[in-house]
Amino acid sequence: MGKWSRAAGGAGSVLILAALLLFGVVSGLTYFYADDFYYAIFFRGGLAEFWQRTAEHYRTMNGRALVHFIDEIVLMFGTKLFAVLNPFMLFSFFYCSAKTVLADAERTRKIYFILAGLAITMLLPMRVARETLFWITGSMNYLLPVCLAALAFYLHNRTIAAGKIRWFTLLLCFLCGATTEQGGAAACVLSASLAISEMVKKRKECRRGICGWPLFFCILAGYATVLLAPGTFYRASYEGSFESGRLVQSFFALADSLMGKNGIAPYFIILFVLLAVLSLKERLLPKGLSGGFAVSCLLAVFNFGWVSFPYASAVLFCICLLFAAVAAIAFLGSNIYRGTGCFLLAALAAQVVLIEAPSTYLRTMLPSIMLLTVCIASLFVRLTGMFKKGGMPIFGLGMLIFVLGVFCMTQTIDGYRSNREVIIENEKSVMDYEKNGFAEISTDITYPYAYNMFYEDGFFLNYFYEYYNLPERPVLYYLSKSSPEIFYDGMRLTHPAEKNGGSWYLPLEPVVTAAGGHLNWNGSLLAIQLGEQEAVCRRDTLFLSDGKAIALDNRTLRRFGKIYWDAGLFSDVFGIKCRKAGENRIFVEMR
Repeated sequence: MGKWSRAAGGAGSVLILAALLLFGVVSGLTYFYADDFYYAIFFRGGLAEFWQRTAEHYRTMNGRALVHFIDEIVLMFGTKLFAVLNPFMLFSFFYCSAKTVLADAERTRKIYFILAGLAITMLLPMRVARETLFWITGSMNYLLPVCLAALAFYLHNRTIAAGKIRWFTLLLCFLCGATTEQGGAAACVLSASLAISEMVKKRKECRRGICGWPLFFCILAGYATVLLAPGTFYRASYEGSFESGRLVQSFFALADSLMGKNGIAPYFIILFVLLAVLSLKERLLPKGLSGGFAVSCLLAVFNFGWVSFPYASAVLFCICLLFAAVAAIAFLGSNIYRGTGCFLLAALAAQVVLIEAPSTYLRTMLPSIMLLTVCIASLFVRLTGMFKKGGMPIFGLGMLIFVLGVFCMTQTIDGYRSNREVIIENEKSVMDYEKNGFAEISTDITYPYAYNMFYEDGFFLNYFYEYYNLPERPVLYYLSKSSPEIFYDGMRLTHPAEKNGGSWYLPLEPVVTAAGGHLNWNGSLLAIQLGEQEAVCRRDTLFLSDGKAIALDNRTLRRFGKIYWDAGLFSDVFGIKCRKAGENRIFVEMR
C-alpha cells in the first residue's frame, strides 16, 4: 500500500468518524415518540411485570421479542444510550457489508465504501429518517434487524472461508433471524443465496467444503419464532390479512408506496445506472445489464410525473423486481460481485414479504433502502477503481455527495435541537405536576424533525401518563404561539383553538363538557348532549334530534388526539358562539 493510499485511507477514516458523530448528535437530540412510552414502562414493575407484559405482547401484538427486549433496555436510559448505539449500528452495518461485498478489495476501498454508505444515508429523506433512524423504537425495528442480517452474512462468509462451523456462530445466526418480518427475511435470503452460490461453485470446481447450510437453518429457525408467534397471527387476523382478495390489494398498495413520489424508485434508478455503466466496462458482467439505462429512464419518467398510465406502479414494480433479480443472479455467478447480488436479493425480499401486510408505511422502506445502499456504494467503489487516470470526476462526485449529506445533517441537527428546547420545558412542567396540579405542554414542534408526538394519539397518550406517573386523567394545558387559549365562563380549557382555511376550530369534548354537556362514544356512533339538544355523529354526518342532518365535510379536523369542530358548527348546533380577545384568547359562551 502506497503513501497516497494510506493518506487517503486516513482521511476517509476521519470523515467516517465525523459522519458518525453527526448521527450521534441527532440521536441524542431525539425524544420519546409513539411506541417509545409503551416499551419504556416494561421494566417499571420489576422482572415479574416485565415478563407479564412481554408474554402479553408476544401473544397479541407480534413476535419481535428480541428487538423489543433490546429496545426496552435502551429506553431505560432515555436518549443517552441511543446516542451511542445508533451510530454504532450504522457503522457495524457498513463494516460487515464491506467485509463481504468488497472482500477482495484493499483496506482503503473498504473505507471508501463505508464512507459512501454513510454519505448516502445522510441524504435519507427526513420523512423516512424521522420514523426510523431518529426514533428509538423505529431504529430498533428497522435498522437493528438489517444490522444483524449483515452480521449473519458476514459470519456465513467467514465460516465458509474457515471450513468449520462453531456453535457460537450458530447461536448468533439464530438471533440474527429472530428480529422482525423484514429483517429475518433479509437474513434468510442473504444466507440462502450465498449457500446456493457456494454449492454451485463447489460442484463446478469439483471441490469439497462446507456451504454453510446449518447457518441458514439456524437463521430460519430464529425467523420462525417471529412468523409463527401467536401475536403475529392474532394481529394479521385482526388487520384482515387473511381476507379474500387482500393479497392482490396489498400488492397494488405496496407497489404504489414503493414506486410513488415518496417511494424508493430513486435508489433503483441510481442502482440500475451503475449496473449499466459497469456492464459496459466489466467483462465479468453480461452486457445485457446495460438495459439498466432503459429501466432507469422508465422509472424516472414515471417518478417525476411526466407520464402516467393505468396500474403504472404495479407494472414498474414488476419490472424493477424482474430486472433486479436478473442482475442479482448474474452477480451470484461472479466471486467479485456475489456479495452485492446477495444484498440485492435481500433488498427485494424485505419488501416482497410486506405483500401480506394490510398497509405499508414509510418506515418499512428503510430495510430495503439500507440494503440497496450497500449495493449502490459497492458498485460505486468498483466503478471508481476502473478509472486509473480519469477517475477524479467520479471521486469528486462522491465527495460532493458527502458534503451534501453533511449539509443535510446540520439542518437536521438544527431542527431537532430547536424541538429539544421545547421538549425540555414541557418535561419540567410535567415533573412539577404534583406541585402545581397541572402541566403546560407546548406544541410548537417543528416538523419533520419529530415523529408522532404523544398528544397526537390517545393510545400513546395513556402510556405517556404512566411513564411520568401522572393521574389517569391529568390536567394538561396545550399551548402554541399560533393557537389562542380558549375560556368558557372564566374557565381555561385544556386545548387551544386552531385556525384552518380562515375559520376557527374548537375542541369538541372540552367545549361541550365545559358547557355542561357530555359525549358518549360506542365505537361506531358519537352521541352528544348539551342542554335540550341531542346529536348523533355517524361517519361524516351529524343527525340532530329534530330530524335535521348536517354534513361534516371540511367542518371538522383532528388535533392533539381530539375532534375539532369549526366555530360555525358549534353555533348552528348548540348555539355556542366565540369571540376573539386579543391575539392569544378566545371566549366561548352560550347565546
